[in-house]
Amino acid sequence: MYLKSLEIHGFKSFADKTKLEFGPGITCIVGPNGSGKSNICDALRWVLGEQSIKSLRGSKLEDVIFNGSEKRKPLGMADVTLVFDNTSGLLPLAFDEVTVSRRVYRSGESEFLINKVPCRLKDIQELFNDTGVGKEAFAIIGQGQVDAILSSRPEERRALFEEAAGIIRYRNRKLEAARKLESTDVNLNRLQDLLFEIEQNLPPLKEEAQKAQQHQQWSRELEALEISLTCLDLEKLSENREKVLVKEQQLEKKIWEQESSHALLTTEWEQGQLAKQQLEERQRKKQEELFRLQKELNKNHSDMTIAKDRVAVIQEREGKLQEEIIHNQAKLLQLEKECCDRQQEYDELVIAGSPQQEALTDGEQKFSAYQQELAQCQEKEEQLKDALFDAEQKLVSLNNKQLELQFELRNIKQQSLRLKENAAENELRRKELQEQLELNGSELSEHQGRLQQLKQQQKELMERKKELEQQVSSLRSEMEQVSQAKHSVSSRIRVLEEMRESLEGYHAGVRNLFRNPVANGELKILGVVGELLKVPSQYERAIETALGNAVQNLVTETDEEAQRAIQWLKKEKAGRATFLPLNTLKPRKLAKEYQPLLGEDGVLGLASELVQIVPGLEIVLDYLLGTIVVVKDLPVGRAVARKSRYSLKVVTLDGDVLFPGGSLTGGSRQSMGTGLLGRNREIGEQKNKLNKLEAKQAELQQLLRDREQQQKDLEIEWQQLQEETGKLALGIESREAERQRLEQELLNQDKITELGLWEEEQLQVQEADLQLQLDEVEKQRTAAAVHKEKLRQELQQNHAREELLNQKVRSLNDRLTEQKVLLASQREKLKSLESALAYARQTRQEALDALEQMEQELAQLAGQKASLSLTLAQLEEQELQLVSECQQLENEQKHLEAELVEAQTGLRSLDAGLGRLSKELKELKEEHHQVAMQLTRLEVEWDNAVSRLQEKFQLTWEEAKARQLELISRRVVENRVRTLKKEIDALGLVNPNATVEYERLEERYRFLKTQQEDLLEARKGLFKIIDEMEKIMGRRFKETFEEVEIAFQDVFTYLFDGGKATLQLTDADNLLESGIDIIAQPPGKKMQNLSLLSGGERALTATALLFALLKVKPSPFCVLDEIESNLDDVNVERVAQFIREFTEQTQFIVVSHRQGTMEAADALYGVTMEEKGVSRLISVKLTPTGEVV
Repeated sequence: MYLKSLEIHGFKSFADKTKLEFGPGITCIVGPNGSGKSNICDALRWVLGEQSIKSLRGSKLEDVIFNGSEKRKPLGMADVTLVFDNTSGLLPLAFDEVTVSRRVYRSGESEFLINKVPCRLKDIQELFNDTGVGKEAFAIIGQGQVDAILSSRPEERRALFEEAAGIIRYRNRKLEAARKLESTDVNLNRLQDLLFEIEQNLPPLKEEAQKAQQHQQWSRELEALEISLTCLDLEKLSENREKVLVKEQQLEKKIWEQESSHALLTTEWEQGQLAKQQLEERQRKKQEELFRLQKELNKNHSDMTIAKDRVAVIQEREGKLQEEIIHNQAKLLQLEKECCDRQQEYDELVIAGSPQQEALTDGEQKFSAYQQELAQCQEKEEQLKDALFDAEQKLVSLNNKQLELQFELRNIKQQSLRLKENAAENELRRKELQEQLELNGSELSEHQGRLQQLKQQQKELMERKKELEQQVSSLRSEMEQVSQAKHSVSSRIRVLEEMRESLEGYHAGVRNLFRNPVANGELKILGVVGELLKVPSQYERAIETALGNAVQNLVTETDEEAQRAIQWLKKEKAGRATFLPLNTLKPRKLAKEYQPLLGEDGVLGLASELVQIVPGLEIVLDYLLGTIVVVKDLPVGRAVARKSRYSLKVVTLDGDVLFPGGSLTGGSRQSMGTGLLGRNREIGEQKNKLNKLEAKQAELQQLLRDREQQQKDLEIEWQQLQEETGKLALGIESREAERQRLEQELLNQDKITELGLWEEEQLQVQEADLQLQLDEVEKQRTAAAVHKEKLRQELQQNHAREELLNQKVRSLNDRLTEQKVLLASQREKLKSLESALAYARQTRQEALDALEQMEQELAQLAGQKASLSLTLAQLEEQELQLVSECQQLENEQKHLEAELVEAQTGLRSLDAGLGRLSKELKELKEEHHQVAMQLTRLEVEWDNAVSRLQEKFQLTWEEAKARQLELISRRVVENRVRTLKKEIDALGLVNPNATVEYERLEERYRFLKTQQEDLLEARKGLFKIIDEMEKIMGRRFKETFEEVEIAFQDVFTYLFDGGKATLQLTDADNLLESGIDIIAQPPGKKMQNLSLLSGGERALTATALLFALLKVKPSPFCVLDEIESNLDDVNVERVAQFIREFTEQTQFIVVSHRQGTMEAADALYGVTMEEKGVSRLISVKLTPTGEVV
C-alpha cells in the first residue's frame, strides 16, 4: 500500500483546488518560509483523524478554512482527500484504490467519507488501525516531535515507545475499564443505600398491608349494607313519584282545554289585526306614491333652472371667443413680419465671415513651419546633452580610477607598515601563549575537584527525593481514603435527597398528589406533616410512634382545597390521603386535671412541646400531639397511665405506646435506620460531614501541593547540578582541548614570521607597478576634459537659436488666437439668430393652432345652445302632468283613513276577551308548576341516590337492585352500619395501596439484590481485564523497547559515522510507568546524557531515535516536516542517504529547504505564494540521471 495522491481545496492557504501525486521513493516539497509547505503536512494529519486544532497550529476549527486575502473572499468549506493504492490488501476493504476524505464547514458541521460514502471519524481511525498510518503511528514526523524528544522528561518520552509498541489501545481499554470500575463502585454504594432503606421500610409496610386487608373486609360488608339501604330509599321515592305524575296529567288536560279557547279567540283577533295592517299598508303606499310625485316635481323644476343657467353661460363664452379670435389674427400678422427680418440679418452675417476664415488658415500654416524647425533644435540639444553626459561620465570614471590607484598605493604602504608591527606582536603572542598554558593547567585541576563535590551533592539530593516521594505517596493514600469517604457520604446524601424528592416511604396517594396536581400548580398543599416538623434526634422514635400514619397527613389552608384533592384522587384512582385543613382543625389540649403529671420524674413533656413546626401551623401540632405525653421509659409510662386512669396516650423514647383504655404496644424493632422524621436531619448531618471531609481534603491537597512543589524544587536543583556537572565535564574537556590548541599555536607562530617576510617583498613589486598605472590615467583625464569643453560651447549656440524660434512661435500664436476669438463671436451670433428665427416660426404656428381651436369651440357652443332650448320645452310640459296626479292621490288617502278608524274599534273588543282567558290560564299553569316542582324534587332525590350509588359504589340502579340483600329490620341494619364504621375508624389511617406497595417493594428488593450480585461479578471481571491489559502492555513494551534499542544503536552509528548509543529505563522494575533516558557517545567523545550534547548532536540523536522507531514499526508512507533543519550539510546528506535506503519499504514525503535532501528526491513540488495569502504548486519530476522531466 502507498499514497497515490492528495487533493486540497480551501484548507488554510490552499484556496484553489490543488492535487499532489506521489509515487514510490522520495517526494520533496520545497519553498520559501511562509509559503504554505507545512500546511500540506497539516492537511495529511487532519484527514487521518487529528482532532487537536492546536496540533494543526490553530485555535478553533474554523482556522483550517481559507480565511480570504486582499483579493479573495473567505471560503465556506475546507476539503482534503487522500487516495491510497490498496493492491496489497493492507486496508480491510475489497478495493484496489481507497479514498479517504474529510470536510468542514464554517457552520461547524463536519463530514467524513470513505470511497465517497459518508462515515464516522471512528470508522477512519479503525480503518488505519495496525497499518502504521493512523494518527498515533509515525506516518507524520515533524520538527515538533524532534523538539519533544529533546525537551521532554524521561516519563514523557515514554509515549513514543508506547505508540511504537501499539499499546495505546490497551492503555485506553485499561482506562475505560478503570472508569467502569469506578462507576460500578458508585452504583454498588448507591445500591447498598437503597437496600438499607428498603429493608427498613419492609416490616412496617407489611403491618400496613395486613391492616389494609382487614379494612377491605369490613368495607365490603359495609358497602353491601349501605347499598341495600339505598335501594329501600329508591323504592319509596319511586312510589311517591307515581302519585305526583297522575296529578300532573290531570292539570295538563285542563290547561289544554283552556288554551284551545284562547287560541280560537286569538285567531279572530289576528284576522282583525291583519285587516288593519292591510289598510295601513295601502295608506302607506299612497303616501309613498304622493311623496314620489312631489319629489319628481321638485326635480323637474330644478332641471329647468339649471338649463336656463347653462344657456346664459354659453352666450357669455361666445362673446369672449369672438374677442380672442380678433386679437390672435393681429398677433399672427406681427409674427410674420418678425420672421422675415430675422432671416435677412442671418444671411448678411454669413457673407461677412468668409475673409476672416481664409486669413486664419494662412497663419496656422506658418505656425506649423516654425514648430517643426523648433523641434529640430530641441532634438539636436538632446543629442549634445547626451554626448556631454558621456564625456562627464568618462572623466568621472578616470578620476575614480586615479583615486583607486592612489588608495591601493596607500594600502600597500600601510600593509608594509603593519607587517613590521605584526612581527613585534608575534613575539609578544609567544610569551602570552606560554602564560596561558600555565594558567590552563591550574584551572583543569580546580574543575576536577569541583566535579567530585557535585557528585557528592547529587547523591544527597537523591536521598531527599526518595524521602519526599514516600511523603507524597502517604499523602495521596490518605487523600484517596478521604475521597472514598466523601464519595460514600455524597452517595448517601444523594440517595436521601432522591428519596425525599420521590417521597419514598409515603403512601401512593401522597406521592401521586405531589407528582401531578401540586407540581403543576393545580392544587395548593402546604406540605406533609413529616416534612413540616423539626424533631430533635433523641425524640424521633417517640414522635414517629406517636404520630403513626399521621406523619403522612397533608396540611391545607382550607377544607375546600382538601375536597378538591380528594376528588382528584377519586377521579384518577390514585389512592387515599388524610388532610388537615387549617380552617376546620380544633386544637387538642391536655385537660387541667392531668397537667400535674407533666412534672413527674421521667416525664419529658407533651409531644407538641418537644418538637417544632413551620411558623403559622402550630394548630397542627396541638391537633396531632397536644394530648400525647412523652416519657423516658416504660415503667415511667405505666405509672403515668395509672395516675391518669388510663385516659392518656403515653409514648416512651424507645417507641413503646400505652393507649387510652390500658392497652400497650412495644418490643424490638428490626431496623434502626432513619425514619421519615429523621430524613431531613440526617441530610443536614451528612452535609456537615461532607463539608468537614472537603475541608480535610483541601488541607491534604495543600500539603500535597507543598510536597510536590518541594519535589519540583529538588528536581530543578537536580537539573541545575546536572547542568553544572555537564558544564564542568565540558569545561575539563575544553581545557584539555585548549591546551592542545595553545601548543599548536606556538608552532604556528614561526610559520607566520616567515610568511611576513615573503609578503613584504611582494608589496614592494606591487607598489612600482601601481605608480606606472597612475601616470597613464592622468594623461587620459586631461584629454577627456578638453572634449567636454567643446561640447558645452556647441550646446550654448543651439540653445540661443531655440530661444529665437520660441519668440516667433509665441507672437504668431497670439495673432491666431485673436482671429479665432473673432470667428467664434460671429459663430455665436449666427447660432443666436437661428434660435430666434426658430422661436418666431414656432410662435406663429401656435397662434394658427389656437385660432383654429377657437373657431371649433364656437361651433360646439351653438349646437349645445339649441339642445338646451328643446330640453326646456319638454320640462315645462312634464310639470303640468305631475301637478294633476298629486291632487288625485290626496283624495284617495282621505277615504282610507275612515276605513282604518272602523277596524281599530273591533280590535279593542277582542282584546278584552283575550285578557280574561289569559288570567284563568295563568292560574292553572301556576298550579301545574307547583306539581312539577314536587316531581322535580323527587327526581332530584332519586338522582342523588343513584349518584351516590355511582360515586360511592360505582353501581347503576339496576346493578344495585341485583346486589340488594333481604333485610330483616332497617333499624338492625343501621346499627350494624354504625358499628362497622366505628371499627373501621378504630383502625385509624389505612393505606389502601399498602398490599400493592408491599409486593412492589419486595419485588424491587429482590431485583436490587440481583443487581448487586451482578455488579459484584462485573467488578471481579473488570479487575481481571485490567490485570490482563497490564500484562499485555508490559510484554509488548519490553519487546518493542529491546527492538528499538538495537535499531537505535545501528541508526546512531550510521548517522554519526561511528560512536554508540543506548536507551535506559529509569525504573526497570515498573515497565508500565518507567521513563526512558537517552545515552549517546558521538565519535571521539565520552558516553553522556542527551542534555549534555551540542544542539546539532542532540537533533541528530533525536532523528536517529525516530528512524529507529520507524524501523521497528514501519509505515507504508512517512511524511517528514523539516526534521533536518538543525543539521549541517554533511549530516543532511547522510540523513538523506539513510532515507533513500528506507524507500524499499516506505514511501517518503519530505518537506525541506536543504540542498542535500532535494538532491536525494525522485520528485520535487515547489510551493509558492504568487498571490499574497494563496499557496500554489509547481511540480518537477527527476530521472535517475538527475535530469528534469
